[in-house]
Amino acid sequence: DPERLFDTRDAAALAAGDTLVVPYGPGDAPGATGDAVVAVVLNLTAVEPVGPGFVTAYPCADGRPTVSNVNYVRGDVVPNLSIVRVDADDDVCFYTLAGTHLLADVAGFFSSLPSLDLVEVR
Repeated sequence: DPERLFDTRDAAALAAGDTLVVPYGPGDAPGATGDAVVAVVLNLTAVEPVGPGFVTAYPCADGRPTVSNVNYVRGDVVPNLSIVRVDADDDVCFYTLAGTHLLADVAGFFSSLPSLDLVEVR
């Protein structure tokens, strides 16, 4: 069942340029055994941002990538489904360009990553 991971409306909104660090490890994932969480499936929702911007979710230890998971404009409520790897410390980071409230609902998790066979294409 989906579960609320966090909701900044319960406290203060994220300010422009803030990064929120949220732990998500086996103890947080119902049914996970051992160190079995490598990625989490999230529904991220930006709520009433103060200006145009975006949210980027990423494994904290990897540093922030140059892509976004949710794009928004002032006053919007914008959800988006995202799959985010969890770093070795069981952390996921959420960066916001403009101030906004942010909600994250967990829809599931991955206990392993699929192996991919790469094929050269010409």
